[in-house]
Amino acid sequence: MNKKFVPISIIVVIIILAVGFFLFNSGEKSSEGVNVKQVVYSGDVSNLIWSVNDLPEGYKVVERSPRTTSDISEEGLNRGWIEGYYIRYLKGSEESIFDISRFELFISRYPLENISLTIDGTPSELEGYTSGALPDPKLGDKSVATKLTEDELGFSEYNIKFYKKDIYVSLFNGGATTDYEVLKDLARKIERKI
Repeated sequence: MNKKFVPISIIVVIIILAVGFFLFNSGEKSSEGVNVKQVVYSGDVSNLIWSVNDLPEGYKVVERSPRTTSDISEEGLNRGWIEGYYIRYLKGSEESIFDISRFELFISRYPLENISLTIDGTPSELEGYTSGALPDPKLGDKSVATKLTEDELGFSEYNIKFYKKDIYVSLFNGGATTDYEVLKDLARKIERKI
């Protein structure tokens, strides 16, 4: 009886391990074999925006809206852009552009297989601005940061871009007063929600 018990118990253990492996790995898979249910953000992208309380004192929401395909570049559409959200906050006197400061936030969802194409590692380029790369802010799965200086008036602006899971985030701080460290902290608040 002892001789039969050992092979039967080994077979039972193998069956249990096989069933456990099958159950553990039975989630929906992408073409690369990544378990999609574990790596996509399941919430609404509008839930990732900051509240006014997250920002330094004095900022107010001046524009917010879901993004539509007309807001997205051809390159973004070719990468399979799915949905997005935009919000802009301002502080200062609207009587003079020299007194206004702003934070802007762009959020987009892309297919997992294309999300890595949203950041190529080069600094942002904007017409009328001189740009320079800042140290990697180490956000999400990949991130880059850029300082932009307006060519005529010399105003500085900061841009941080990162992606995590299937969400791409681009945020800006510019105008009369800027603070790169505050922008990084705000980016981390979004990163923790994804």
